[in-house]
Amino acid sequence: MRTFIAFLKKEILETIRTGKLFIVLIISCLFGIMSPAIAKLTPWMMKTLSASLEESGLQVKEVVVDALTSWTQFYKNMPILIIVFVFVYAAIYVNEYQKGTLVTIISKGLARWKVYIAKYVILSLVWTMAVSVCYLITLLYNMYFWDNSIASYHFLGAVYYWVFGMMVVSLMACFSSLASQVSGVLLGTGGVTVICYIVSMFPKAADYSPIKLMSGMELLMKNNGPEDYFKALFMAIVLIIISNIIAVSALNKKSL
Repeated sequence: MRTFIAFLKKEILETIRTGKLFIVLIISCLFGIMSPAIAKLTPWMMKTLSASLEESGLQVKEVVVDALTSWTQFYKNMPILIIVFVFVYAAIYVNEYQKGTLVTIISKGLARWKVYIAKYVILSLVWTMAVSVCYLITLLYNMYFWDNSIASYHFLGAVYYWVFGMMVVSLMACFSSLASQVSGVLLGTGGVTVICYIVSMFPKAADYSPIKLMSGMELLMKNNGPEDYFKALFMAIVLIIISNIIAVSALNKKSL
């Protein structure tokens, strides 16, 4: 247990020392600020452009923004946050393979599955912090500028996005255990995500695709209820479990 805790502390210090944690959190803060900022600036931008647009024969009507406008931008920013996270942490295992540090750690008695759990815990914590920071900043600004009560299930929509992100984290950790290059991790993670997207294009299968968890706007507009996401939520959890099982098995058999 002491070896595991020491390794976990080492992972925490490394993600801080390398600046990866700060990169993800800074991006999260920026996206959290951008959502209400873009909504707030939209009327001013349209008013500024109205003169030139009218010369082209286009009439610009008065633009009304509210909390829904800001939350819409929030959900548009979340996919970019996931992509940033994947690119920042895709090499979490590859660096260990290339430096040969895992051999030293495992030789000291730390089981490989504990190595995986430690790294998975770090990835999960960073992703949770990123979503929480982005959501809370947007929430506080929306409460200050507008009536936030008109946006239904905005917290639940963020939770669904968090679950989708946890699925991506699990896929990334899984392919990190399988591949020895960052390109393999990115291709594997992106490939499974694309397959999920293709599945979502078929009406009969769309409700089962984890991609549905990214449609938080449907919750805001009350076009969907929380129960409409249960099938996609179940499939995401199944993929998380399968990815972790494959990852631990692959890491146990991998030649270091």
